[in-house]
Amino acid sequence: MRESLNNNRLEYVLFHLGNHMTISPEIKASFCFSEGKDSSGFREKIVFLLSSDELNPGKVPSHLGIPVLFPVLKTDKIFDEDENGNLIFCHDLLKSIFYLLSGYQEYSNPKSSDNLRRFSFQDSVQYKLGFIEKPIVNYYFDFIADGIERYCQKRNILFQRKRLFPNYGFLLSHDIDKVDTYDFNYVVYKFKELVGLRKNKLSFKKKFGLFFKGMLQFTNLQKKTNPYWNFDFLRQVERERGFKSTFYFLDQGIRHSDAYYSFDEERMIKLFQFLQDEGCEIGLHGTVDSISNESKMSASLQKLERTSKTKVAGARQHRLLWKHPSTAAIQIKCGLQYDTTLGFAAHEGFRNSYCLPFKLYDFENEKTLTIWELPLNAMDVTLFAYQKYSTEIARHRCRELIDEIKKFGGVFNLLFHNSAFDEVTFPGITKFYLDLLDHVFNAHAENILAKDLIIKVEGINKNNPLN
Repeated sequence: MRESLNNNRLEYVLFHLGNHMTISPEIKASFCFSEGKDSSGFREKIVFLLSSDELNPGKVPSHLGIPVLFPVLKTDKIFDEDENGNLIFCHDLLKSIFYLLSGYQEYSNPKSSDNLRRFSFQDSVQYKLGFIEKPIVNYYFDFIADGIERYCQKRNILFQRKRLFPNYGFLLSHDIDKVDTYDFNYVVYKFKELVGLRKNKLSFKKKFGLFFKGMLQFTNLQKKTNPYWNFDFLRQVERERGFKSTFYFLDQGIRHSDAYYSFDEERMIKLFQFLQDEGCEIGLHGTVDSISNESKMSASLQKLERTSKTKVAGARQHRLLWKHPSTAAIQIKCGLQYDTTLGFAAHEGFRNSYCLPFKLYDFENEKTLTIWELPLNAMDVTLFAYQKYSTEIARHRCRELIDEIKKFGGVFNLLFHNSAFDEVTFPGITKFYLDLLDHVFNAHAENILAKDLIIKVEGINKNNPLN
């Protein structure tokens, strides 16, 4: 991004500033933008210096430990005042925010992908500069609000900060990829692990035991059990803590990539009703092809709404697959209000460096998209399959994320699959999950459904003059 932000991109950033402070007409009228380092032409204004430089990871200064991606002046200060009574933001925080929040790095680097064709964490600026575990966009907005507050205090202008949650919000969700454990595909997969065609850290004895048990279950030589059909358990442990959650259901599509179950099965229709009676939310888990195929996403959505008898508000894409911003455009055309895909599978933290809901950006048409993104912070697969954490380290990592989120009254967005509770492969994972729920409960976080979070964030931003 060699150029400075154009008007549409500036408005995009200032819209999100409205999540953090009230931007009254008087405050907005004080905003001025200056290319380069010169602010001499302004009097009694809030001046944002704009940068046209490309991001250079090797030349990124920091303020209070927070990297500033697009520095302008040679100073450690974030803001200063000049002899003309201007408040000057010494670095281009607006461009730094836009670069991270909009997903520009993903759009501008389409060749970056991992083995599932997702934007690679290793190619991200979060990886290169080591700030994946900090929501630095929230820090940027706080820096801006600090400067504007000083400006307003000196001029007796009313200044009000905003905070979405007094403590922090808790968004709990489950992606329902599979509902049957011991099927043909399970047996084949365990056989591949047994003969070394698939990697598995378990001993040969344990791998053989899993394969043998799968064979007995699949051939009905042992009394049938189905650990993946554990919705009573999920709701029991959530209900005991006063939690509700969002369940994202996957449609059939590509064989061995999408679902083996069907929405219109009698047991699924009963499950949809059970979850809604429990006060939970039904969401769409978009199939592999739906990230770039509107007709397939639309067909899955219509089928889910018909069988669940509910209006579906949002989605998370299967395997966290995403094309930016075309997938969001497809979701909007299908009538979805939010997405909650954007987290790195390879690392817990903040993919867009923000811990609140935000709007996505359409770079091709230079406009803010209507759909909200609810950023994903932690997923069972990330913690125990990609990172291979022990339960103790995973617990520590999640608590560190929560501590960061709590600073800004943000949202801790946790994904746990119904199929995650495999005590043989991941010993202690059930206790880890329950301990994490207890930690959130004891901290008096506000549990909220995804669809209600959208209503809440739109409410806090409704008086923003940039809407």
